[in-house]
Amino acid sequence: MRGFAQAERSGWYVLVAGAVLGWALLVAFRHAWVGDWDLHVATLRAALDDTQVGWSDPTPYVLGLALVARVFGAEPETVLGIAGILNVLALLAALRVFCRQMGARDSVVVLAAVFALVLWGVEGFGWSGFPGLTSLSFSFAFPSTPAAALMVATWACLVRFRDSGQGLVALVVLPPVIVLVHPFTAVETVVGIAGILVARRWEWRRLVLIVPAGVGAVALALAWPYTEGTGLAADSPESYRPLVEEALSRYGLALLGVPALLYGLRKPLGRELLIIAAVGTAVTALAVAAGRYEFARLIPVVVLMCHLALARHLGERLPGWRPYAVVTAIGCVAGLTWTLP
Repeated sequence: MRGFAQAERSGWYVLVAGAVLGWALLVAFRHAWVGDWDLHVATLRAALDDTQVGWSDPTPYVLGLALVARVFGAEPETVLGIAGILNVLALLAALRVFCRQMGARDSVVVLAAVFALVLWGVEGFGWSGFPGLTSLSFSFAFPSTPAAALMVATWACLVRFRDSGQGLVALVVLPPVIVLVHPFTAVETVVGIAGILVARRWEWRRLVLIVPAGVGAVALALAWPYTEGTGLAADSPESYRPLVEEALSRYGLALLGVPALLYGLRKPLGRELLIIAAVGTAVTALAVAAGRYEFARLIPVVVLMCHLALARHLGERLPGWRPYAVVTAIGCVAGLTWTLP
């Protein structure tokens, strides 16, 4: 454990990422799809046939997959399966980039990836946009997964721009893509952006540039010809009520990260993690109290902040890490045992 915690470039992340990708390959080739899989296949077929999609307008993600299917003459099911594997890889890569913004070594990144997959709850709960193993086993090809990867990448780019002045172009391009690919992930992205903006003092020249960058991002989103911008209001709020039912059994293990979230306040990005978690929790609580259950989809943002803080506390061997690691390991085993699909 000492070597694992102290290694700067241990190679552990490559091993973990390889294991996750191997799992994704097995899932893709098993073809045991559930949930909205048929709807996404139908959407891709409609894009290939140049017909009206019906239940949703074509997005950059769908049209990109349709182009690949046309070029290679592949079936939609095959293209979606391969896309799911690449989506998982993109999510792992984005997570590593953001962890690097925290100044974290590879051991922290490894733990963050593991926690994001298994440290949720003790119930096999699956929902698109909730990146646990149960959810990813059927939704890794859905738009919510590449949107989640772009969301984390956007946060990393914003931190980079704040600290070095680089990456402004990415802040113009990535957010509108997220809006078009998966509108509610855009709401999650905004929560993270808000936390990063208010957590620390900005150099005023860089802060001023955020305004035209935001205007440019909105303009790019509005320029997309195939959407009416109704994605957020497409479903009834009641359809999301299950997200807040039995919350402790579905997300309770992530609460292990709360002490680390509070302790790491003075660490790099510690304040940002805490503010993002607090904003996400407050918005979710207020919205649910008002009957707007769709905002429970902000829960993954709160959970991810707990995962990141916990990974840093254990990976950097901060005070009390040994008993903390034992309790967390038990939680991971419980999460993996009871939530495997």
